Amino acid sequence: MNLTDNFKLSEFACGCGCKGHEQPEIVAALRLLCERRLQPLRDRLGVALKVYTGFRCVAFNKRCGGAKRSQHLYGKAADLIPADGNVERVGDEARAIMAELRSGGVKVYRRQKRVSFTHVDDRSGRWDGNR
Repeated sequence: MNLTDNFKLSEFACGCGCKGHEQPEIVAALRLLCERRLQPLRDRLGVALKVYTGFRCVAFNKRCGGAKRSQHLYGKAADLIPADGNVERVGDEARAIMAELRSGGVKVYRRQKRVSFTHVDDRSGRWDGNR
């Protein structure tokens, strides 16, 4: 199922293999995340964005060290890896969208020996984990 032109529901499946991302309220939240944040971000950047982490069930979120009230639990967050590897640029553009919508969350994770990615979420308040 396509959520937007460049994002499919299957990309947001929980890493444990459960089907939690298929719950109607999660699908609705993921669609909104894609429409408001991820597709505009992809369009602005002009590069493909791989969903590294999308929805997480409670058990998987705990296993991977996620926050107790992580936006991933509600289908409101994605960790993205750009095709060109420029996670800082993704963060900058995600912050611009956050400013326009006056809500959302962004944090760039730069890692030496593991995958670097940018967290983008559709929370009601604002959160910039790098500031």
